Amino acid sequence: MLAHHGRTIWPVGLLAILALLAVLIAGCEQEETPATDLAQGDDVSFSRIPEARDDADVALDEEDAGEAEDDEEAGEAEDARDAGEAEDDEEARDSDSEAPGVILSANDQTFEEEVLRSEVPVLVDFTADWCPPCDMLHPILEEVAEEYAGRVKVVQVDVDESRGLAEHYGIRSIPTLFVVKDGEIVDGVMGLLPKEKLQQMLDKHV
Repeated sequence: MLAHHGRTIWPVGLLAILALLAVLIAGCEQEETPATDLAQGDDVSFSRIPEARDDADVALDEEDAGEAEDDEEAGEAEDARDAGEAEDDEEARDSDSEAPGVILSANDQTFEEEVLRSEVPVLVDFTADWCPPCDMLHPILEEVAEEYAGRVKVVQVDVDESRGLAEHYGIRSIPTLFVVKDGEIVDGVMGLLPKEKLQQMLDKHV
């Protein structure tokens, strides 16, 4: 330091150094605060993210559970509807079997139930759509089915749709008619017959 007329004089360089140090110290204090706030802000933000994810997972789980429940209810409704339709079909078949004056149809799958296990004698007509004599016989069979309702069941078998039955019973020409009683063929005839001849054949077995 220098003394001049009773006053102390500071060197210019020393003053400049002191001023620079003061500026640096002040700058460091200002920079520390944002860094701390940022860290605290990060801690708060990151601590909330797992909570948000947990809420989203819960929402997704609830949505999936709701969809699964809806699918299950839809499946149960469909099963109930199918069961109802199957029951209606079965009732319709039973109703047709018991209805008077109705000519029933049988095939390879239903012949045993409709014919061989029948509790009443069955007049079986082996026929086909392309057979003119079969078409002529059909109204006669309708009359027979009505007159013998409850005592005789009339069943037609299409030889084209039931080739297995046609081969099993040796059908060579149509129409061919059998009378089946207690699961056995007890009478039969080939060709177009008048109603009176069919009545005579049936009357022997009812």
